[in-house]
Amino acid sequence: MARAISFGLFALAFVAMWVEAGILYPHLPARFPAHFDIHGAPDRWDPTTAFNWFLMPAIGTALAFLLAGIAAALPVLFHRWPSIVNIPRKAQFMALPPQGRERVVTEVSVMLALTGAVMLGLFCQILYATAQVAQGARATAPLWPALAAIGVILVIVFIGQFRIGQRITIESAIAYRE
Repeated sequence: MARAISFGLFALAFVAMWVEAGILYPHLPARFPAHFDIHGAPDRWDPTTAFNWFLMPAIGTALAFLLAGIAAALPVLFHRWPSIVNIPRKAQFMALPPQGRERVVTEVSVMLALTGAVMLGLFCQILYATAQVAQGARATAPLWPALAAIGVILVIVFIGQFRIGQRITIESAIAYRE
């Protein structure tokens, strides 16, 4: 269930990013900020072309699908080569039966898919802020969304690590009883 929800959130964020990019594009002026300094002030402007504008969501797509691809491939990788992945309490993990390892891997997949969803959400915010600055509605792009996204990703990783450890303990207890 958690895996389906996390991949659903990922898909929603992916679609939202591309829809937002498509909606904002026709309303951009002749040029838009292509880079911002540490204070959110634009320090490079590019001509508004489809290639230039849609490059940002294309980069977001590549990064997000790298995470989602790893998340989706993990069950197969763990099943075929369980020793290749770094995981907390690896010796205890390796001692689990295959079904127990698969349930642990689900926790890792959830963590990666949620991280990808947050990253896509950040790309949505960057697109919106870029359009706002390009249209003159804002002078700078806010920094707080990036900091918030980093914070949320850290929380996802922390909770994910905790859940992985919990799942290993539960699966070890189940395997011991059998």
